Amino acid sequence: MRRESHVRFCEGGGVRLPSATRRNVYVRSRRAGERVMGAMVRFITATLSLRVNEAKSAVDEPKKRKFLGYTFHGRSKLRIATKSIERLKARVRELTRRKVSISLEDRLAKLSQYLTGWMSYFRLTEAPSVLRDLDKWIRHRVRVCIWSTWKLPRTRMRKLEALGARRDEAWKSAMSRRGRWFITMLQTVSTALSAKWLREQGLQSLSDRWLQLKSAS
Repeated sequence: MRRESHVRFCEGGGVRLPSATRRNVYVRSRRAGERVMGAMVRFITATLSLRVNEAKSAVDEPKKRKFLGYTFHGRSKLRIATKSIERLKARVRELTRRKVSISLEDRLAKLSQYLTGWMSYFRLTEAPSVLRDLDKWIRHRVRVCIWSTWKLPRTRMRKLEALGARRDEAWKSAMSRRGRWFITMLQTVSTALSAKWLREQGLQSLSDRWLQLKSAS
């Protein structure tokens, strides 16, 4: 069970203190959690003269709550919270917007810079499968950006051939009237714009970065 209290410090005497402190308390049962929560609230408010944000405090199962961007998987494994992943995806969507005119090199540099910082914060995660799924999604977004810059069918065909695609397969992909998201899932395009090729262009995967951080720690 989990007790998360967001404590807002009172400001007095002209001294400005940190805005919030977060704490978790783990007990064996919900009944114990409710008892501990009540005792903590009384101690914090009556003895320490501090405020507790009740809207952000609760007694619940660890896997259903988040703390500093993390949550728990199983009994004790740290994993990245769903809301943290949603924020990552929202930022990646901004950096990979097709309407933004920017070179591939600059786009991947900005994207990799953000992903490196994000992964450095969430390096404690113990659920790497989530990172692999995110890597697939990010690469797909980047492929869509690249495909959008190859506006003409002849350009797309030429680029795919240059990346090793067969001429007939390149022609089928280049002439397809399906949407960009669908086309970039085709084997011809995904193989040409492979994970290795994207890495060579400067896109470092979250999984690779996580392994580097784990080995360095």
